[in-house]
Amino acid sequence: MRVFERINSYYGPELQPYDAEFASSVQKELHDIVCKLIPIRDNKEKTEEYFNNVIRKYSSCLEIVELIQALLIVLKEDKLSFSYIYYYMSDWAQGAFNNVPMYKYPTQKEIEYAINFDLEDIEKIVKKSEKPIETITAILDKSKSNITLDCPYKNEVEKYLKSLLKTYNNEVSKTDFLTRHDKEEEDMKTLHRLFDGKKGKVLAIAVQVAVDKHIIAKSPSFEKLKAHFNVIGSHSAYEQYQGEFSDIKMMKPKDRETYLSIWDSLEG
Repeated sequence: MRVFERINSYYGPELQPYDAEFASSVQKELHDIVCKLIPIRDNKEKTEEYFNNVIRKYSSCLEIVELIQALLIVLKEDKLSFSYIYYYMSDWAQGAFNNVPMYKYPTQKEIEYAINFDLEDIEKIVKKSEKPIETITAILDKSKSNITLDCPYKNEVEKYLKSLLKTYNNEVSKTDFLTRHDKEEEDMKTLHRLFDGKKGKVLAIAVQVAVDKHIIAKSPSFEKLKAHFNVIGSHSAYEQYQGEFSDIKMMKPKDRETYLSIWDSLEG
């Protein structure tokens, strides 16, 4: 959802005259209303009741006309998932101004889809995921399972997911971590010996050995390691140690022993 981002920028300092305290009060009111709307936005009757009994009677620092105008502005980019409230407010505004275009709300299934497949939320979920490719694939499969729904927004979401999947697949398929591309085949065999079957701290130490041997330039992400080698364990188990072993003098005795053992395995 973009609505909270738009609320935070509403009544900004660029407006003259600018009153920071007043702007903060307006933003707080808009935030409060939207938070109350989120759990009922897919229910036409409850939304209509909220509009008539709460929004139209809201004790605001704005006039009712200004409040509804503000809500229409901050909800504009999310109006598909907030279709019912957007419809009731635009209908009211049409009667008040005669210059506000009427909004025709979509089907219930389209509204539910827009709520479940919000592009901003998808982007955040993927960025936080330890396995973004698997996450994108799962979301795409879930979207495609809505076989009875055919609407422009669904097509937009699936196009975005396919593009995102392609980007991540292209990224993890690169061997840009190698330092000697003229000896890629030889160095990849060496790295398989180093990384395959390892996880967590031991994998992080093996990666540091590869960096110190100048086989790779820097520590690859776990996603990239997973794409090219038979590493095991989890993203978090590896990345909590990533970069921790750059100085052998600072290593704990047991970690130094592991490091030297892996280093010596490449010397033979």
